[in-house]
Amino acid sequence: MVQDYQEEMQEYYTERAELLSKSEAGEITLYIWVGRNDVTLGYKAVPVKQREDGSASTAIIADLKAKDMRNKEIAVEHTSPTQRSKSKRLTSPRRNSPTRKTR
Repeated sequence: MVQDYQEEMQEYYTERAELLSKSEAGEITLYIWVGRNDVTLGYKAVPVKQREDGSASTAIIADLKAKDMRNKEIAVEHTSPTQRSKSKRLTSPRRNSPTRKTR
């Protein structure tokens, strides 16, 4: 019984060390899934194309920025012209705004 437990723990530590080394090498990305009553650790393989460059995170960030820019363009396209002019007035800094005088 104790020997079985020790063997299982040794297998666990070996697998954990392999996963950590792959993560540090950029071969996999580690994830955490938070469930209702538990937390599960997992991993996903990084595509070879991104690993060769060594710029996996840079590629992901560039992709997200492009998507964000397109979403903003779509939002502007779906906003009416009168609403756009109102939002520009609200967001632009006011020049020569009247100051309130106190007595």
